[in-house]
Amino acid sequence: MRDKICKYGSVQKLPDSVLIIPLLEYDVLMRVAIIEDLIRAKREEFDGCDIWFIDGLGDLLDNSNAPVESKKVIDQLRRLASECNTSIVIL
Repeated sequence: MRDKICKYGSVQKLPDSVLIIPLLEYDVLMRVAIIEDLIRAKREEFDGCDIWFIDGLGDLLDNSNAPVESKKVIDQLRRLASECNTSIVIL
């Protein structure tokens, strides 16, 4: 996966600090919980991470056409970003 990202990003190599965590093998509720746990753990371990990129909000929802569910997940990520003093970018 790192090679694909380098190719599409036109870079030779990603820094070692870039973590890529594929979550598609987990169910939707587990994905959000894993993201929360990672952000909290990295905050403690490395005194925070400046920015997180999440590829695909739809992968965090059971139904990507449900506005209430989408808003709930976005609000949850906003609270988490605020609490952990970080930025979350959804691609």
